[in-house]
Amino acid sequence: FAKICADCGVTDTNDHRTLAGTFMNRLGRAVWYGPSAGETAGRADALLADTLVLDAVWLSRAFVQVLEDRTTRESGGMLDHLRFPSIWTDHGRSGWYKYSPDEYERIARMMRRFDVALPTRASYGQRSLVPQLVPTLRPDVPWTAPEDAAGKRLVRLACQLDYQAEGLMARFIAATEPYHVYLD
Repeated sequence: FAKICADCGVTDTNDHRTLAGTFMNRLGRAVWYGPSAGETAGRADALLADTLVLDAVWLSRAFVQVLEDRTTRESGGMLDHLRFPSIWTDHGRSGWYKYSPDEYERIARMMRRFDVALPTRASYGQRSLVPQLVPTLRPDVPWTAPEDAAGKRLVRLACQLDYQAEGLMARFIAATEPYHVYLD
């Protein structure tokens, strides 16, 4: 690969890594988090820019282990990062992969990039919202009906689509996370 690059006038080894990562990612042979199109290397996540996942199963198992976590599911999709050891290492489940504690931050950032678990602003990155685990039942909200809204907050949203937009509500919930009311 380096010889082909050199023959084409690309001699910098960093450029070789970037090209190899890009090609492997686009071909589906690896997952690479280098700078996105239009993103400068300085703005990219430094930890993930050097991450090339050659085994997609390794990554998907980490995601599944979060999605299967009973505590996170029961908390309405709120993932406490202090639970990473219980989810990824000390889970006691046979056949489940055990991740090293030094991989936790990298996996958490990869979950963020895939919108699997989004860090909450109020927790300073110590908790994440897992949109797929947010309950689909309409909660009782502490706001009043429109005719009795004097001095109270009111939120209303009406959407009608001609097709089923898979994942739309999960993304909407994640995007509006700073405005959620969590009862801890």
